[in-house]
Amino acid sequence: MKTYCSTFATIGLCLGLLLQVLASPLKDLKVSGDTKWLLHLDLESFFSTRIGRFVNETLIASQKEQIQTDLKRDFDFDLDWKQIHSITAFGSDYQSQPDTAAVLLLQTGGALQAEFHQLLESKIDTGFGPLEILPIKSQIEHLYSIGGELYIALEPEGRFLLGKSRKQIEAAQQLLAKSQTRALEAEAFTHYPDLPNTIIFLAVADGLGELASVPPQARILQMSNGGRLAVCETDKSVLLQVELRTKDKKTSQQIHSVVQGMLSLVLLSNADERLTELAQAIDVSSGEAMVTLKLELPLERAMETLKRFSP
Repeated sequence: MKTYCSTFATIGLCLGLLLQVLASPLKDLKVSGDTKWLLHLDLESFFSTRIGRFVNETLIASQKEQIQTDLKRDFDFDLDWKQIHSITAFGSDYQSQPDTAAVLLLQTGGALQAEFHQLLESKIDTGFGPLEILPIKSQIEHLYSIGGELYIALEPEGRFLLGKSRKQIEAAQQLLAKSQTRALEAEAFTHYPDLPNTIIFLAVADGLGELASVPPQARILQMSNGGRLAVCETDKSVLLQVELRTKDKKTSQQIHSVVQGMLSLVLLSNADERLTELAQAIDVSSGEAMVTLKLELPLERAMETLKRFSP
């Protein structure tokens, strides 16, 4: 029992790590017009960058290998990571209740999906160790429950939908089938300036003032209407840019002052040489309804900084 649970926990941890460190342009992704937040990971594009190759080789390679080993040992399933093309998480609110949980969309190769579908069918009677596998009668042709806590839908063209709520999975399936709204056209993703070259990380959120509770370090977000965080790699540099949308110039100036104060505290504390170095390089500016934090480092220097933060 411990072995099976460990396998699924490892998969969850790896996906969680990916969601924290990777993302790219949204291109043709379709979402609801009321989408509040979205993280999109184009793994093929990311791993073509120098930053991406470094992350793959030093931060997640061992986790990927462990997952492959566990799946082969426990389920006789050969996972080809190259067949996972993108991972997208999105939601229309910031609630945490199961009935309003986020949905995870995986775009994979058809061969991987067919093999996983076969694996699920073979485990309906026996389950994954203590985790019961149940086929669910639904408008979705292939919908399964794993352990009564996770729902997986197999969609055409290699798409997987995963979530903790059957209702949410079915709603997402209908949305993807009908929606004509491109992600970059949704309200949450407009009103931001263009970004240069290859986007390594992209996270966008709308309605940040609706957050009921946030950590003290992040309460500044409640002063804004929305925000975007992006990390872009050019031929010679890495750019980290944060933009916070505000309702007016006065709010922009207030956020600007708060951020400057936080950076000053970091510089005065001298607690961590690496953080002090980064704080010195951050430029903060504000306009009529936007506050921008920009950190641009030469590519070689950025690689050295990553190495210092890596295990």
